[in-house]
Amino acid sequence: MPDITNPLLTSFNPFLSSKGFRGQMERIVKGAENVGFVDASFQAMMKSVGWKGGEAWCMYFCKLVYMQFYSFDREFLAKHFNGSTGGTLQNVINLNAKGDKRYIFIPENTPQVADIISMQGHVALVKEIIDNTHVKTIEGNTNLKGDREGQGVEELKRTLVVGKASTGSSKVFKGYIRRNFSEDELSRLYFDETEKTLKFR
Repeated sequence: MPDITNPLLTSFNPFLSSKGFRGQMERIVKGAENVGFVDASFQAMMKSVGWKGGEAWCMYFCKLVYMQFYSFDREFLAKHFNGSTGGTLQNVINLNAKGDKRYIFIPENTPQVADIISMQGHVALVKEIIDNTHVKTIEGNTNLKGDREGQGVEELKRTLVVGKASTGSSKVFKGYIRRNFSEDELSRLYFDETEKTLKFR
């Protein structure tokens, strides 16, 4: 049973709601994909984490969320997370092999709130856990069918089994990227309601 006192579990959805991410949409330009966003402030936020016009943006969206939610890790995330789903996953795997376990890759069906779901060609964020193989997500560059090249930020339900394909055109599910808090960090963790970010006491 989830620990309801854990600020990571209790603050992620209020954080998401406060940011107005859901419903953000691309500007539709005939014959072109990923050219920009309807909301200029959202486009500015995406550019601030490295997104450039024409690039797929599901991983940039996850990076944006993480840099705001885990604000104490911004420098680390800016350096090691990029716009590539496979590239970011490989960076985390390489760091883990060198002993850096701040963010870890878990190739198992063990979701936690705020995990990044790593699929072949797409990523999403765990918004709510239904059980070990069913989660509710928030994800960018998708649609209501769960495709990996959509036009907006959507909340979806996914069935995730390592080694099997998920919804829509998204491909094989690989596992989760997770912020790996120590017991000491968890004991000092709290959600700053004013700045809408996690902090350490």
